Amino acid sequence: MIKYLLSRVCHKLLGRRNYYRLARYLWLDARRDREKVMSRNGEQDVQNAIAGLAKGRSSVVLFDIGANIGEYTETLLRALNNSGVESFRHFCFEPNPACVEAIQTRLEQLPNGSSVEVIPKTVSDQSGTVAFYVTGETAGSSSLRIDEKKQQGTRIEAECLTLDSFCMEHEINEILFA
Repeated sequence: MIKYLLSRVCHKLLGRRNYYRLARYLWLDARRDREKVMSRNGEQDVQNAIAGLAKGRSSVVLFDIGANIGEYTETLLRALNNSGVESFRHFCFEPNPACVEAIQTRLEQLPNGSSVEVIPKTVSDQSGTVAFYVTGETAGSSSLRIDEKKQQGTRIEAECLTLDSFCMEHEINEILFA
């Protein structure tokens, strides 16, 4: 009963919008999760570490599987550029056509964006054509699996490949980061 009363009081005091923001913050904090801001959630530190590992190597191959709109790729390219890494191969795998277009637009604006190849396919343990569920034009929650409870997602047909077959086809023997 106390939780309910506290909830109602907070809702009245904060208003609906701020009440939900507070609830989301508390929920994420309880899960030890943070908002999806790379500079604050540790992902940028991982990218800087990858750039450090790549420095001085003659052959660097990177994969971004489920690249969405290419934000992760963009910040990784900036980290590689800041570390002086010039020679690398970067592949973005993304089956959502709207996201593929967004990635390509983003890459055109980057100095080393031409070193990235966008593969408009999904990755799984089998090759072929699969059902892919797009939850929003460029939403980051699209998936090979539909949320059975919410029944969200527009079904599209997507080409699927395995990393083994892709690496054999492109003569890739070592992947620095996927």
